[in-house]
Amino acid sequence: MPFTFSHPAAVLPLLRPLGRFGSLSALVIGSTAPDLSFIVPMGLSRAQTHAPAALLTYCLPAGLLAYLAFHLILKLPLLRLSSGSLHDRLCQVAAAPLATWRAVVASLLCGALTHLLWDGFTHQGTVIVAALPFLRLPLWAGDGYTFYVFSALQQLSSVLGLIVLAVWLKRRYGNSTGHGSGARDTEIAFASRTAAPLRPRLRMAILAGFVVIPFIAGLLVAFAENPAPVTASDFRFFFASFIFTALPALATTLFAYALACQVWRRAAP
Repeated sequence: MPFTFSHPAAVLPLLRPLGRFGSLSALVIGSTAPDLSFIVPMGLSRAQTHAPAALLTYCLPAGLLAYLAFHLILKLPLLRLSSGSLHDRLCQVAAAPLATWRAVVASLLCGALTHLLWDGFTHQGTVIVAALPFLRLPLWAGDGYTFYVFSALQQLSSVLGLIVLAVWLKRRYGNSTGHGSGARDTEIAFASRTAAPLRPRLRMAILAGFVVIPFIAGLLVAFAENPAPVTASDFRFFFASFIFTALPALATTLFAYALACQVWRRAAP
């Protein structure tokens, strides 16, 4: 599959055309919704999360839960991991009024649809790959594994998506000028006060934990399931084991940090 966190790149052009039905956070969450079962394991098959019908039966309800979790639990604690002018600009965004429920639903569905279309060109067994024979052309074969055109598209589009996101984030939040968010000064001040930046050393330790904990968990499981990878097929399964362990570990670490922040904030005088 294309890297889950590359998928939001596909929704960036949709925000303006959607107008009042556009919500950036809902679009981003929707674009990753079909893969949420990999991040929070639910024992669901790919057909249950990536089929067209799954837009309504899985992606929408899962996306709504993720949307609520982000805005009610994760948003302010994550904001505390920023500092300086970036923190000020993100406070403007965080303090903006939430989108209407119609905009949230429309954006979640549009985001999820871009995910299914993207996967349709880059995953074996999809209707699009079946209909376009050139996508099934083998580029390399050996060690029990065949690398097809659609396989190459998976890797290339994942890298391209990350580059697009990096450029967009730099342009949107990397300069010294703010962006209109529709938030009043009192709302911005409240967000800034309730999500004050953490001390630098603590912030760096937490950010390091977000990397180290999933990395170690992924390696432990990958080596346990594939102790001596040799062939290309072995390394493919090793990498899959690593990813499908690291993603839930990252989600667990994020929620543990966010809940700890919420408890500490409520306990503080």
